[in-house]
Amino acid sequence: MECVFFIVLALMKIAGDYREYKCQQFVATVQLFVKTAQLY
Repeated sequence: MECVFFIVLALMKIAGDYREYKCQQFVATVQLFVKTAQLY
């Protein structure tokens, strides 16, 4: 799960450029990513 944590941090850094404008889309993306990661 540590790898997932670092990837999420990277996504957060990228999402920082969009701030609240992309907030909901970003959260949905993270949730989808976590779901996918749990399959492995």
